Amino acid sequence: MLNREDDNTRQRIPKRRRLLALGVGLVVGLVALEVILQVAAYVIWMGGASGASRPEADRVALCVGDSFTYGLHATSPEQSYPAQAQRAADAQGPGDWAFVNGGVPGQTSRDVLQRLPGLLQQHQPDVVYVLVGTNDYFFRPAKMTSAGEPAGYPVRWRTLRLAQVLVEALRRSPPAEQGAPFVGLWHNSHVEFEFSSDGRFRFGDQYWQWTRQTDDRLRLQTPDGAQMSMHWRMDGVRLRVESDLFGAPNLLEPGALPGPLVEVLQHHLGLVAAVCAAAESRCVLLNYPPEKYAVPGLNEALRSAASEVGVELIDVEARFRALGNRKARAPYFVTDGHCSDLGYGVMARSVLEHAREMR
Repeated sequence: MLNREDDNTRQRIPKRRRLLALGVGLVVGLVALEVILQVAAYVIWMGGASGASRPEADRVALCVGDSFTYGLHATSPEQSYPAQAQRAADAQGPGDWAFVNGGVPGQTSRDVLQRLPGLLQQHQPDVVYVLVGTNDYFFRPAKMTSAGEPAGYPVRWRTLRLAQVLVEALRRSPPAEQGAPFVGLWHNSHVEFEFSSDGRFRFGDQYWQWTRQTDDRLRLQTPDGAQMSMHWRMDGVRLRVESDLFGAPNLLEPGALPGPLVEVLQHHLGLVAAVCAAAESRCVLLNYPPEKYAVPGLNEALRSAASEVGVELIDVEARFRALGNRKARAPYFVTDGHCSDLGYGVMARSVLEHAREMR
């Protein structure tokens, strides 16, 4: 009996040591990853919109925003949209325009607002092109009351932010149900609706099931087994539905019900426009290309913000949709939904055309 107990004890000790070594290795790996991410983020942050003063050009365009401005996944920094716009501008009229890239991957509207006063003072731009918002949906920044708050390097747990982005990207992966544009999140004036690719239908806080009857008609089933029919069709970016559930045709907007997140984004964009106006710089918003990072409702929120604030908006989404269907647009994007060099070229042409039309 004693020998058996000794044998069991000897077997447990190596197992505990292996678990301890695994735990220590995991912690060390996470710490190393965090250090690498912090160093990379700091280098990118320090390099954003480099330059000591206003560039030598008749007019200056400052481009601020997130990874779509920075040029993430372009084959080189020279393929970002500001750099491509610069080359095209130089080909048309050297010295007319200077495009400054002030984009930093991962920036939220709060980050842009914090850095903007310093960038305006540094570069004294005639126009500021602003593309930001998708990271607000990932990280939900707190509202700033003014643009005068400190704008130092943002210290954050980068590993946690990376995990949030990966989880959100998986959650927003393309639905398995092909040819079903109604799949996604929608809202009317007071209720959210969500059609999931697995056949679930969320109506407010209730969960039902949906199945196809015909190409433009669905069958809805409540938890108690009751069934009803719903006719649907797309009306631009909106979803038009008719069912006994509503009593009358209902036009649904894409995305979640506007709430604190959208309010914070639009509030920050209002402050961005005010800061630009105070610096005598023209503020112009852009929206996102129609891929994974144009989260449902975001481009509509940006259009609404431009209208409410009273600034122009370059409709990048419409420019990409004019290229054709999703298959035709595929070469303009990389796998994760960012632009390819071709896609950044579309953005560059959109911005340069606007700059050339400025008086």
